[in-house]
Amino acid sequence: MNWKLILSYASFGILVGLLSVFTNSIVTEPVFWLIYAFIAAHGFKTKVTSNRIAHVLFFGLICGILNAGVQALLVDSYLANNPVFAREFSAAPVSPKALIMFTGLLFGIIYGVIVFVLTMIFQTKKEVKTAD
Repeated sequence: MNWKLILSYASFGILVGLLSVFTNSIVTEPVFWLIYAFIAAHGFKTKVTSNRIAHVLFFGLICGILNAGVQALLVDSYLANNPVFAREFSAAPVSPKALIMFTGLLFGIIYGVIVFVLTMIFQTKKEVKTAD
């Protein structure tokens, strides 16, 4: 496992977490995640040759946890700048921090799967080009 690569790519979660804490990022955040999914998938395709699924799933999981960790640590600013989430979290039976961490964990797993699928698509395109 190339933990240096995984952690360096996953540090993007901190950046997006800070973005979501200090701005109302309900529209822009998904765009950043999508763009970075393509960048990360290309990076994993070129830099990881074995056990790619584990690399990418750990990347997604850590990325989601780091993002949620920033949001949970700065939850008051996060809720003040994101009124939609503040309304939703006020109706939840658990604390906002717990809900943020749980959704970050789920998001990380799903994001890892999406990046893995993109990695496999990029790998398939590379194989098709070399076969021609």
